[in-house]
Amino acid sequence: RLYGPKKETGMLLPNFIDVDVFTPQTPPEAISFVTVARYTKQKNLLNLVKAFSEISYPLTIIGEGELKPEVEKFKAEKNLSNVSLLPRMNNE
Repeated sequence: RLYGPKKETGMLLPNFIDVDVFTPQTPPEAISFVTVARYTKQKNLLNLVKAFSEISYPLTIIGEGELKPEVEKFKAEKNLSNVSLLPRMNNE
């Protein structure tokens, strides 16, 4: 089943960026990604780590949950040095 606006009620106009006008100001090697989340089925953090196994950008995941061992196992099997798994942090 496809989701989205019905043709008779609207039209989808995707956003775009004119790359001739807007260029990144940050060098790619300075970019990193961080997420704070529970390791649950709904968050699908294993899929996120799998995506980062194919690129070199750093990823840091902060959190705990029942699926964390599965993510840790995948990280170890793929020897992912660009992925860091940190424990839940206190609000201090």
